[in-house]
Amino acid sequence: MTNLQTHSEIVPPTSPLSKAPEALKKDSSKRIEILFVDDEPILLHGLRRMLKDKVEEWNMEFVESGKEALEKLEENSYDIVVSDMRMPEMDGTELLNEIKDLYPDVVRIILSGYSEKDMILRSVGTAHQYLSKPFNTTGLEETIARSLSLKEVLSDKSLQHLVSKIDQLPSLPKLYKELMEEVSREDPDNYVIAGIINRDIGMTAKILQIINSAFFGLRRSVSDVPDAVKLLGTDTIKALALSVGVFAQIKIPREFTGELNRIWHHSMEVGLTAKAISAHEGSVMTDEAFTVGFLHDVGTLVMLLNMPELYKDVVELCQEEDLSQTDAEIQVYGTTHGAIGAYLLGLWGLPRNMVEAVAFYDDPGSHSYRSFRPLTALHIAHVLCCNKNDSVEQLTPKFDIDYLTRIGSFDRVPDWHDLFRDLHDGKKLS
Repeated sequence: MTNLQTHSEIVPPTSPLSKAPEALKKDSSKRIEILFVDDEPILLHGLRRMLKDKVEEWNMEFVESGKEALEKLEENSYDIVVSDMRMPEMDGTELLNEIKDLYPDVVRIILSGYSEKDMILRSVGTAHQYLSKPFNTTGLEETIARSLSLKEVLSDKSLQHLVSKIDQLPSLPKLYKELMEEVSREDPDNYVIAGIINRDIGMTAKILQIINSAFFGLRRSVSDVPDAVKLLGTDTIKALALSVGVFAQIKIPREFTGELNRIWHHSMEVGLTAKAISAHEGSVMTDEAFTVGFLHDVGTLVMLLNMPELYKDVVELCQEEDLSQTDAEIQVYGTTHGAIGAYLLGLWGLPRNMVEAVAFYDDPGSHSYRSFRPLTALHIAHVLCCNKNDSVEQLTPKFDIDYLTRIGSFDRVPDWHDLFRDLHDGKKLS
């Protein structure tokens, strides 16, 4: 059952990753196909009335059960399914599980009230995003627009299909074991839990997905793991780890163990460097800079775990033809790990700044920002970490010079180079 609120004015999103594609706005033949599922016909009627201004952009269908929803999905192709959680016969989690298996490229959004916390936790591995009840159409429109804009970041349908099926990123066995031992204690320590999660790419991404869902009703984005763990609370973390099984150990062929460790060490190094650069520049977003640095290779992890043979082709191209990782990926995948990672993190509803940083860090000039941001810190950190032995003169052309000039930071390159050297000499990057 869905509670609805009226709204005054829909505020259009401003970020490139939060806008619906212009083509969908201009061409009525390409309207967004959305299926709404709720067992309360009165509330569905209210929702239809509230969304009447969207009929030129959205083609909407409204059904009263999971069974009807699956029948509609057999007949038509939908971009998004928005389902209530609590329904008779087939609840929202069961429905979205079916959709995930049968139609994985459909964006899955769940509706739930604050009294349904246990049910929401059960849906963590099923829904891409969550909306809390009562909700207004502003939040719904922004969620839908943002989800669809991601298709511009990753246009390949087969990769969209692959990434949309992913509900968790496996964790390193050692860190998984540490977390399970801590949450199984009689009195687990949130500080210890945060420290473990903050060292694992998969756990970090999943915790940030959960805390940034509308279900928790926060008025701000959360990009810092200790903050997320504190807000979720020990009981919720324990339930996620032990009952829901939201974290999983990595299972990977032995031949890729070394590559997985390289990705982890590189991600941690970039994260720590991005944080240091951000602090050096006086930014208040140092924790966010670390997180985007740590998660910037999520797309690489996705491809290694799901398409290992193609990943091997990328590695061979880099070694044999001296190509950059980005150029090799474009040849093999037709896209980059940044786009793949941004698509996943965006589907999961992570903060916009983080998604944009992962998407654009290798080409920040394609973004319109004119000030120092986590994207900037990640771009700088990535160049420094990939060219450790370069002098300032060798390093400079590898930055996006036009972008750094536009934000007034190009003259800072020597300072960043010196800071990076000091960090390494002090062994603070490990």
